[in-house]
Amino acid sequence: MKIVVTIILVLATVVFVLLARNQAHFFEEPGLLKRLAVYLTQNVAQTEDGHPFPELRPDVFRASADELYLAVQDAIIHLGWAVSDTDDMQYRINAVVTTQLLLFQDDVEIKIRNLSCQDDKVVTALDVRSSSRVGKADLGANAGHIQSLMDQVRKELRSKPRALDLQVSGPVREADDIPAADVLQSDDAEPDHED
Repeated sequence: MKIVVTIILVLATVVFVLLARNQAHFFEEPGLLKRLAVYLTQNVAQTEDGHPFPELRPDVFRASADELYLAVQDAIIHLGWAVSDTDDMQYRINAVVTTQLLLFQDDVEIKIRNLSCQDDKVVTALDVRSSSRVGKADLGANAGHIQSLMDQVRKELRSKPRALDLQVSGPVREADDIPAADVLQSDDAEPDHED
């Protein structure tokens, strides 16, 4: 019986260490039990408006799509991820993250959305989806990939002379919520891209 209890305690410790390493916000909303239920049963994380985990709501930036795209590329290099595919015209990047411990590979899809103009400044959002290739539970690894990317993108933007004070506070607004004069383009339109 002591061996079984010891094994359970060791496994529980390993799980919580991995969750902590993956930046799992145990005690933030929506709470420990809901977070554990997600981290122990899902192998995908993605940003979306109104996500129950605040850290998985899309970040919004006062930066052009070109500026944000370059910052994302620099962040990927800094994080040591491998780029598997890009679409410069659609501002989309696919990357592969190899985990340090067991060398699992996770796929990260990144897309930049133009939202609006506010005070003559372009506002863009960063949509990210990370999924594990192996397993049914990621122990928060995919959410951790998204958080690492967002943190590094913010650092990259802050390091650029024109990118001071770029992150916008407040919720992401959909095109329907933005006055017509402020809409740069719809998601279906081809983005303006300067070479």
